[in-house]
Amino acid sequence: MLIDIGNVKTFVLEIGSPMPIYCGRSTTRFGDASPLGNPFRQYSRRVNIEKYRVWLFSRIKAGDKRVISELLRIRELANTVLGVILLCHCSPQDCLTR
Repeated sequence: MLIDIGNVKTFVLEIGSPMPIYCGRSTTRFGDASPLGNPFRQYSRRVNIEKYRVWLFSRIKAGDKRVISELLRIRELANTVLGVILLCHCSPQDCLTR
């Protein structure tokens, strides 16, 4: 299983690249937010990530079909030969994709 992390601003899709999956908020470049996008932005990066982890586990526990479906899709793609690269705006800084 191959899962890598990259920045949307620097990622270049090339033949043989892992499958890119955007994991952030709504943007003009990527359109709608990912079901895994961090809903927190009013605190420090560290606090936002902590709140995000609690939120994500609560969504899984509640059976949120959008979140669970996206996690299963990532797992399925990660098991392919090329794997996946989770893209966000934070990388290489700490972020929700870690």
